[in-house]
Amino acid sequence: MLKSGANIYEINAIRRHISQMNGGMLAKRIAARGAELIGFGISDAVGKPPTGDISVPDAHYMGTPMGPDQTTLEDARNVIRNYDVADRLPKKVVDYLMNAGPEGETPKAFPQNTYYLLNTLPDSCLYAKKAAEEMGIPAYILTSFLEGESKDAGTVFASIAREIQTFGNPFPAPCVILSSGETTTKILDNRAITGHGGPGQELTLSFAIAAAKAPGAAMLSIDSEGTDGTTPVAGGLTDSASLAAAEAKGVDVYAALRGHACYEALRAIGDTVFTGNTGTNLCDLNILYVPAKEI
Repeated sequence: MLKSGANIYEINAIRRHISQMNGGMLAKRIAARGAELIGFGISDAVGKPPTGDISVPDAHYMGTPMGPDQTTLEDARNVIRNYDVADRLPKKVVDYLMNAGPEGETPKAFPQNTYYLLNTLPDSCLYAKKAAEEMGIPAYILTSFLEGESKDAGTVFASIAREIQTFGNPFPAPCVILSSGETTTKILDNRAITGHGGPGQELTLSFAIAAAKAPGAAMLSIDSEGTDGTTPVAGGLTDSASLAAAEAKGVDVYAALRGHACYEALRAIGDTVFTGNTGTNLCDLNILYVPAKEI
């Protein structure tokens, strides 16, 4: 499913409905034993608002093994149809999801439970904005809804950097542009894979190509949990000089993107970011720095 281009909400619709723990199934089992459940969680769902007073229970807590599930069996079936993955998923999984009755649906409400939400996806941008401003750099949140193809997002961020430097739109340089969300990487044929990588690394390597025309611009994209894709690194950090650095070392960045081998390419020029396990999971954090163009 990760290779199909489906977003996390769509992937969750499938995995929650084939699990005895996920999608609130653990909470259901706890409720069946008559126990009280008090849950503390973080949410990586795109579209969740920033956290407020975390000492106040969240009346709309959803997902994880503890909370009710907002996805349905029909959602799971539509994902299989929309991404044409019936032949790529295990036959038993497809047969079960397509034929399951009401008993296979996940629980939709636990009014007796109490939930506290400690962090949501927009929080990472808010705290990054605060940190940048404390350094004296104007910072702006572009979106906390970022989704889509990773390498395309990298090109878009580079175009934004060029617009800022050249015309001062939508903000004057120097500035920091922040975003969060979860981009994905579509891999239709595993035979095309020539190395390792992840969405953050594809985004930053793609950025490096177009950012060669935005002097000094730099792009960080990391998975907040500390592991990007199939690699031990959290993501990548490239700038306007990364393409030239790769070419100097004989690294073909275009081939790396085609072969989803961005980890090897970025590691060769020292542009990977290692954090280790961070103990949280707020999807991806992207930081674009755009300096003023020297005259």
